[in-house]
Amino acid sequence: MKKVNKLVFLSSFFKRIPKIPFRVSKREKTFIIGGAAVFFLILAYHSVFNPIMDRERNIRDEIAVKGKILARYQNVAKTKSQLERTINHLKLRLKNVENKLLDGNNPSLAAANLQEIIKQISSRSGISITSVRVLSSSSIDMYTEIPVRVETQGTIAGVKNLLYEIQNYPKLLVLKEMNIYVPRSPRSRRPTKTSQSTANFRTGLVVMGFIK
Repeated sequence: MKKVNKLVFLSSFFKRIPKIPFRVSKREKTFIIGGAAVFFLILAYHSVFNPIMDRERNIRDEIAVKGKILARYQNVAKTKSQLERTINHLKLRLKNVENKLLDGNNPSLAAANLQEIIKQISSRSGISITSVRVLSSSSIDMYTEIPVRVETQGTIAGVKNLLYEIQNYPKLLVLKEMNIYVPRSPRSRRPTKTSQSTANFRTGLVVMGFIK
């Protein structure tokens, strides 16, 4: 019943539309229909297709930009892993170096520790210490140099052993200065290898250690 009512309404509506006062040929009708079709196509292109294409272009540009950003982040991630490996390696080296620092958290305690070390290695080397004097400390970046001047007496073999002990001691020791005073021999006697090896040499050493 509703469908019948709709048809009746539509037929009465089209009957009320005034008819065109002039006749239109088939050819003209074709042109009109074609023009209307072209008009609607242009209208559809500008109102529907053009926005869709613009949106697609924007999406492509956005994807390209995000792809570049992603590539940059990937490069940063690769660099980060390399930097982390380098930092870990440097931390390990730093830890090994700091394990070789003198005991004591101030220059006075560190100087006392260095004097004790020098006494130990001098005793092992067969060198006797005649005097020890603590010199002024100085800072280098985050570390402090602790220098000690030592006067020793012993044979050339003992001096050689002392230098070896300083160089290979578990703590980080640096020989900053060294003076050797050769004993004078009598004019009537020329020094021999035996006399040189058994002669007592006086040495003046400046040995440095470090604290943080």
